[in-house]
Amino acid sequence: MISTSITYETIHLDKQNLPVILFEQNNSSASIGAFLHWHEQIELYYIISGGLALLCNGSEEWIYAGDVGFINWCEPHRGTRFLDDTKFFTIQVDLSLFDIKLLATSNEYVLGQYNDIPTYIKKNDDLNRILKSLITEYQKKDNGYQYFIKSALYEILGTLIRLG
Repeated sequence: MISTSITYETIHLDKQNLPVILFEQNNSSASIGAFLHWHEQIELYYIISGGLALLCNGSEEWIYAGDVGFINWCEPHRGTRFLDDTKFFTIQVDLSLFDIKLLATSNEYVLGQYNDIPTYIKKNDDLNRILKSLITEYQKKDNGYQYFIKSALYEILGTLIRLG
């Protein structure tokens, strides 16, 4: 039996270097995924191959290769089911490093600016191009990669806001 409780996840980002962390994941239909959890960072599920059922805020939908799942700040979520040979990246971003208003005592700015972004984003060419660039820079770590990553993060956020 899978637990229905929601767990708080602490994410440790190297805030002095980059406000992002990437994880490459490979799953099969036998995978159970993570427990239902939430955290204070936004998260993107970028599907490379296969597909997964993403549960977010009580809504569940399948996303496939080329799709993106957007999890907003403090939203309960988890991948619930997977196709065989599913490969995806989870990309966690600390928004507080992008805008001083995010550090205010009220969450209205965070929820207002990012609340209209869809959770399930299907085959968006602009977003796919930027995410591929971000992953390449993050993995290679060539000279100046930090600047390219930060630039890609701003492009991702701008693209997401325009989808809202």
